[in-house]
Amino acid sequence: MYEDLERLTALRDKGAITEEEFQREKKRILDEIENKKSAPDAQQAPIYTGRKKLWGMDERGYCTLLHISQFAGIIIPFAGFVMPIVMWLMGKDDSSMVDQHGRMVINWMISFLIWCAVSGVLVIIGIGLVGLIVLAILNLIFVIKGAIKANDGELYKYPLTINIL
Repeated sequence: MYEDLERLTALRDKGAITEEEFQREKKRILDEIENKKSAPDAQQAPIYTGRKKLWGMDERGYCTLLHISQFAGIIIPFAGFVMPIVMWLMGKDDSSMVDQHGRMVINWMISFLIWCAVSGVLVIIGIGLVGLIVLAILNLIFVIKGAIKANDGELYKYPLTINIL
């Protein structure tokens, strides 16, 4: 049980849970210790992980997949735009973390389309092709970096993003 308290303290120190969540779970763990003393055969409650379950995944895994889902368009046309939107809409009410990551991904996708349109128009004068290549490379880098940060429990703000949502 003391390991659970240490894990809980680490989650609070990282900012993964609020002070209120910390106090609530600490009380639950301490109450559980008291209950075990009075009823040693009682079934053990699941260990608090500090993460909500969405589609069978914790928040971090879900947010990581939310970023990576932008690559779905490589396999199925337009899936790279549809999947992140669907994932965000399905999880935004259950988790503020999913809402933040979803908004960032959607804003980036809209911004990416705008930058691609601008580069597409500039193809006429010859520099747009370079812009499209640079945008493709940046998209790859930003999505991977966003997924890594999401897995670490952090929000990555995509550069060049126009905040719409």
